[in-house]
Amino acid sequence: MMTISQLKDYARYPVTIFSKIFRLFFTFVIPISFISYYPSLMFLNPNATPVLTWLSPIIGIAFLIGSYILWMKGASEYSGTGS
Repeated sequence: MMTISQLKDYARYPVTIFSKIFRLFFTFVIPISFISYYPSLMFLNPNATPVLTWLSPIIGIAFLIGSYILWMKGASEYSGTGS
């Protein structure tokens, strides 16, 4: 839980302050940037928004569907505690 809490703190900062490796990590591996940074760009600077800003809802839905499929696969293979 502490790791998740610390990762949540990274969402408070703009992704541009991190190095390129961390930007890629927080954009595609753990999509914190799609939750906080890219959607806010649409409101703060609508004239200079990157393509990822407009793809945020689509990528969010893709991660939701992927997470749901993974959850259901795990739930279908769960057999209980045995007690």
